[in-house]
Amino acid sequence: MRAVPEKDPASGRTGDASSRTGGPRTDVSRTTTAPARPPGDRPAPAPRNLQHLQRAAGNRAVSRLVAQRYTAPVKPSPAQAPGFRKVKSDVAAKKLRLAHHAPAATESKSAQDAAVAPPDDKEAQGKAANAEKMNAA
Repeated sequence: MRAVPEKDPASGRTGDASSRTGGPRTDVSRTTTAPARPPGDRPAPAPRNLQHLQRAAGNRAVSRLVAQRYTAPVKPSPAQAPGFRKVKSDVAAKKLRLAHHAPAATESKSAQDAAVAPPDDKEAQGKAANAEKMNAA
């Protein structure tokens, strides 16, 4: 008794799969799953493309393609980002401006000027001292 021929879903043709390939056929795309990939990576190949590749190149090529691990895209370091460099230079400029000291002569003169009493204050101090003497007499 003859077996019912298998229908190939990709090509739409019917026929015995073992007679076309020379032996029993194992469909890798149906028996194995692709490894989980991180989001943002390349999408997995379409099953139809895998089946076409399997017919053309064989199971080994398809299994290598499915098992292939893609590397994640490399993110640039923060030091390479233009916004970060701009902020860093701005902070450095402000730090330099705040760290800049006035000359010592200017600082000492302003301190001496602040220590001198106004001219009318001397008169007020003299009046207060004389008032105490008058009260004592």
